[in-house]
Amino acid sequence: MVYTVFFILGLIMALNAVRAVFQVRSMRRWPSAAGTITTSTFEESSQPQIYRYSVIYTYKVFGEVFDGSRVTADAAPPTLTRRNATDLKQKYREGAAVNVYYDPADPKESTLEPTASLKLDLVMGFSGLCLAGGVAVAYLLETRI
Repeated sequence: MVYTVFFILGLIMALNAVRAVFQVRSMRRWPSAAGTITTSTFEESSQPQIYRYSVIYTYKVFGEVFDGSRVTADAAPPTLTRRNATDLKQKYREGAAVNVYYDPADPKESTLEPTASLKLDLVMGFSGLCLAGGVAVAYLLETRI
């Protein structure tokens, strides 16, 4: 029974990871527009030595102005070390000109970097372990009976 839980958990995570990979591939084909960083902040999270970075930018598509806050394909703001957050704050400082990649079917959907973060790699790896663990435990239980 335990192997079923691991297998189902791994399967759900793997399906989400595959969906995210296809989303990133789609984002890489999005057109870009000139944009400007309007707000760039980072703050320490409730966990020591972990920082949250957030950015807001504006861009114009077909004469209409949009605001965005996504840096990478991940919808949530990344959690980073202080150095990484400082590097991002410098890269995306207020007033900086940036390329904004937007969804041509829905221009309010945008990102600054059409790439995935390390989180996606970790989720894919963990889902693979869960799937393999579930199969291995099921096999061991079946061969003992």
